[in-house]
Amino acid sequence: MDCKKIKEIYIDKLCDCDAQIRSDAFDGLLQWMEQNSAKEALSFETLQVISKGLYFCLWMQDKALLQEDLADKIVLIHDILKTTDERTTFYFSLLSIINEKILSLDKWRIDKFLMLVRRIFRHIFNSLASNNWKETISRKYINMIDTKVLNRDEEPFKNAMVAHVISIFMDEFDKALNIVPASPDYQLLWYTPFFKSLSNNKTTDYIFNAILKDVFQAIIITLEMDCCEDTDLEKTKYQIPISDICKELFNIAKSNSIKSKRRKLLYNMIENFKIAEKKYVK
Repeated sequence: MDCKKIKEIYIDKLCDCDAQIRSDAFDGLLQWMEQNSAKEALSFETLQVISKGLYFCLWMQDKALLQEDLADKIVLIHDILKTTDERTTFYFSLLSIINEKILSLDKWRIDKFLMLVRRIFRHIFNSLASNNWKETISRKYINMIDTKVLNRDEEPFKNAMVAHVISIFMDEFDKALNIVPASPDYQLLWYTPFFKSLSNNKTTDYIFNAILKDVFQAIIITLEMDCCEDTDLEKTKYQIPISDICKELFNIAKSNSIKSKRRKLLYNMIENFKIAEKKYVK
């Protein structure tokens, strides 16, 4: 079935004003995707058309609890797709359509799409954790986040979208690691896209600072919280690769191409890591 036919049968109905018509179209689309993914991988073009329909289906839903339920259902489409390439392409297509629309969303609608982005990352990490963080699969998601979201050369994602991804990344990664711990070397793989952004002078100051604060400073805060006796939070169950993070940050900071202002921020972050390691790591 070509994209035009899919649009006529399912996608247009996902945008209908009638909730029952949207629900029936959603169920029909899921059944069609599961059947066809089993036969042949769904194309990027097909997944783009589907993602746009799902975007407007969520756009039409104005009840908070039903928004959460629908977001969960959209995220779980990932699991009915048969190949990792389809799964990463589907999630990229969703992120791409949200990025395209994010600056035009009003304050009444933006929260549900930011929630959807968070749940996409939550499901990525939970899915990988359930497979014991298999590296060959993980690298495909890391590559998607690196080359298509954080460090996209052509038509880069908007700062607002990238900043939101950065803001939720460490929170969701930490939760999954505490369920199924992963090795320090494996964790470092996931920080690679952020190191790449920090080393790129085309990265805006806004995104550069967001990465330092929401990814790397967040790791230091995790170390601090582990040693805080006045909290009911569970202790971290995985070993953080502090030395390797410092080494990567130092390699970026010492580069001749890095701006002096950024070099100073990187050296400050390295110093904060070293202080935290001495103070909190036994």
